[in-house]
Amino acid sequence: MIEKPTVLISVNAQLIGFFSSLAQKFMDEGHKVIFLSLKKGLAKYIRKNYEWNETVNVIDIEDISVLEISTECVLKKSLELEKKYDLKMSFLIAQDRGLGRGYLYNVDRYPKRYDAEISNEEKLRIICEKILIYEKIIEDYSLNLAIQLFTGEIEDKVFNFNNVKTITIGFARCSSDNMLFHNAFLENKKLSKTIDVYLRDNTLVENYEVNDLVQHSGSTKTHSRGGWNNLAAFKKAFLMFKKECIGMVKKRFKFDKKNGYYPFAWIPSKFREVSNYKFVSRLGKFPKDLSDYKIVYFPMHLEPEVALMTISPEFSNSLEALTWLSKSLPADYKIVIREHTLSFGVRSRWYYETLSQIGNIEFAHPSVHAWDWIKSSSFVSTITGSAGFEGVYLRKPILSYGKHQVINKLKTVEYASDYETTKGAVNKLINIPEDSPDFELMHKILEKSIKDASFTMEGFIDAYKDRKPKPEFANICYNEIIDYLEID
Repeated sequence: MIEKPTVLISVNAQLIGFFSSLAQKFMDEGHKVIFLSLKKGLAKYIRKNYEWNETVNVIDIEDISVLEISTECVLKKSLELEKKYDLKMSFLIAQDRGLGRGYLYNVDRYPKRYDAEISNEEKLRIICEKILIYEKIIEDYSLNLAIQLFTGEIEDKVFNFNNVKTITIGFARCSSDNMLFHNAFLENKKLSKTIDVYLRDNTLVENYEVNDLVQHSGSTKTHSRGGWNNLAAFKKAFLMFKKECIGMVKKRFKFDKKNGYYPFAWIPSKFREVSNYKFVSRLGKFPKDLSDYKIVYFPMHLEPEVALMTISPEFSNSLEALTWLSKSLPADYKIVIREHTLSFGVRSRWYYETLSQIGNIEFAHPSVHAWDWIKSSSFVSTITGSAGFEGVYLRKPILSYGKHQVINKLKTVEYASDYETTKGAVNKLINIPEDSPDFELMHKILEKSIKDASFTMEGFIDAYKDRKPKPEFANICYNEIIDYLEID
């Protein structure tokens, strides 16, 4: 590893205080630092409110100019970049909630955006320019390391091609501890290697005592909310209307029609989420209602979000996965789907009604905790997210549709990518004896591996919206990053 790598630290609207302190820590340790603001105007705030020396450049991504690509040249440039980086432009477009709005058929009431309706050539131009911007940053500053809250597919491809290592800072699954990830799929080299070691030699974990399952505070806050009534919806809609009106006046009614949502586009979702919540609640089942059946638990995802669009870009179609699974189950099985709290407002009534017409699919009542369904299930099926990890912890077989999930390594987990592999995986999972010692062993291996690969920053979740310096977190994270870079 380069002794003092030149570091790019990108920041958007979250963890501003933490990332500023982390940049200062790298600066104090003798690194050259490029502090990149992904949010307009944030660079000015950071320059003004933090002390930097000459080794730090604070720049705004909007101030980085690259050669403009003409309409006549955009196809040629797109093909050139596809060949260079071994990718497909449409694959990158699909991972953008605006440009790839047409791929979001599982959230068919996701608000309208200007950039969803521009021409294919304009979409290609935007992706090309994003790639060229990161190429220019790498060239201008001779980068060796890039640190951010999320690493997208574009950054991942461009950085890796140019030998720039990437680090994403997030939370370990089923834990309140933190973990570092080195790519867009949120993979951790230490976690993967440790699981492999424990799978080869089970004696290393035989004396390990497992702990109670933990849901970190950020996830708890996300999944818990109240106010499922029209009055609450009206209050939220009014506040949103007021905020947007103020924003429109400040912008003098000038809209960037290549980016962002239509005015007031989110307001209908506030009423739709109440209507859908009540609809699903009427259909919703409790574990005791399905005592005559064996249960397969399938949690729905928050969409469009990183968990599907970036971590599982090859496959993110919950409706298709449910179709494969439904066709593969014996007659005495039922799938229980549990809606994500934040997705009620972005799906249509048609979506729920269609699922409700599939005979062996039932909705979970929203008031029943996910863990209660996992405990009641014969096996758990998921694309990505924490449910698969939680299922391992609760000693259940797992059907995984996420290609990059580290749990795919475990003996009690089967990965599927189409109907045939789903059918084969189901046959294997339903024939694992309930008292198999593998469940306890896989729990031990996964939990201890996560513990070995993670670190503690108590209260880090509270720093997400805080602009105050966080040197205590920065010091811990700096040391963890340096150690992580030494892993082959």
